[in-house]
Amino acid sequence: MLTDYFKSKTVFLIEATLLIFFLLLIEKIIPAWHTYRYWLMFASLAYIGLFVLSRPQIGQSLGLQRKNFRPSVNDLVWPTLYAAVSIVALSLLFPANDVFPFIILGVRLAPFWFSVFRYIVVSVPLQEIIFRSFLINRSALVIKNKLLLQAYAALIFMLMHFSFKTSILIAGTLILGWIWSGNFIKYRNVYSVALSHIAVGLTYIIFMYLN
Repeated sequence: MLTDYFKSKTVFLIEATLLIFFLLLIEKIIPAWHTYRYWLMFASLAYIGLFVLSRPQIGQSLGLQRKNFRPSVNDLVWPTLYAAVSIVALSLLFPANDVFPFIILGVRLAPFWFSVFRYIVVSVPLQEIIFRSFLINRSALVIKNKLLLQAYAALIFMLMHFSFKTSILIAGTLILGWIWSGNFIKYRNVYSVALSHIAVGLTYIIFMYLN
């Protein structure tokens, strides 16, 4: 029953529409969304659990494997370095408000080392489970074209950052979403993508605190 549910094109269309509108309007639906963003991601794990139960042989497809780790990492080395260097350059060339959204939102930053720990242990694993392991596998049941699948996954990843209201971050997450989704679709290894995500994110966090 769950298998048929997730394979339904109608269900997927409703799901995608609701998700897109939710991400676009999240600040109106949940005004303090940035405070509860981790809890929202944790809550989504319940739905992801239903998807995993519907496909008991999905382990490797979720990317939870050592296979293809090295070639996947090799493909991500240069994009990761370019992204990190771009963050450094942007933080030096543009006003902090254009690069670091928490300054605009007036969010009080946690202590630096706590932010680093939370990003590595909580934020990146949750994002990779949701936006690579789950979203790509779930969408692939309906979207058979790999480029279209990659574009959809990149779009959703970008929309998750849309409410941060900085065009640089929005453009950056769209580009990175495209690269990371393409890598995951090709190699089905979430660990390599997570390492790239951590490297880029930590560069961003460091320069955000320096500003």
